[in-house]
Amino acid sequence: MLWRQTFERPAIYLDIFAIRHIAKSLELTQRFAEAIKSSQGTWMFTPITVSEFARFSDGTHSTEADALLRAVLPNIHLALPEAGEGWGEGNFEDDADRPIPAADEPNMDFFARKFAQTGDAVEALQGVFLMLHEHRGQMGEVLNEVADRFIQCVETIRTNDTYRANAKASRPDGVRSRMKIISGALMRDWILDVNSTIDKNDALDFSHAFNAVNYCDLTMLDGAWERRVNALRKSIDDSGTPMTVARCYSLRQDGMEQFLTALENWQPSS
Repeated sequence: MLWRQTFERPAIYLDIFAIRHIAKSLELTQRFAEAIKSSQGTWMFTPITVSEFARFSDGTHSTEADALLRAVLPNIHLALPEAGEGWGEGNFEDDADRPIPAADEPNMDFFARKFAQTGDAVEALQGVFLMLHEHRGQMGEVLNEVADRFIQCVETIRTNDTYRANAKASRPDGVRSRMKIISGALMRDWILDVNSTIDKNDALDFSHAFNAVNYCDLTMLDGAWERRVNALRKSIDDSGTPMTVARCYSLRQDGMEQFLTALENWQPSS
């Protein structure tokens, strides 16, 4: 069985708290599903999207998230935009302005096998979030390892005075790679303040934020990340750098309504 998927815009990313907020409301679930389908958009999933639900002891959150997923199908994209060798290398001119994330081939293969058995895409993807919840012990260990590696990396590089000075002076310049511009802006607070704490939630939230900003058009993150993304967008505008990143919303100041309205009113040039 061969599974093909496309990455149609508007591409949407939700962090776990945005998923929970929408999923617990039938009205918001229906509105989100109708908006993404009418705009012919895509809800991007990464392994971290689903895996973080393993942190919740209450399985209700996973059950509600599965219901939200069913409402949106088939407008999803399984992505695996993980850092690999050569990550962020090259220069700005080498990067596509609107990159397409790498496909999550292992999970595509897993669900294609389920589809071959059921003949129904909704049935094949049934219980994705609940499945992770049932294996939350193992997944929790994996998430902790990922977070610890990220924290160690940031704490190491920010002790370098030269690196910190360059981070303070850096702006979007049309020279550094797109990945470096985005990741540098999102880590800026931690790099400049060597005494700032970075916990495991921060580390995992960085993965949410980076993937959302780099690949998608509209995203819901928490308030701190909304501030960082808006600062990045302003610096891009101020510099005149031809670079497009996602518009970010949070649950602050009626952000959910603004997010859904932007999705409902989406135009290709948005």
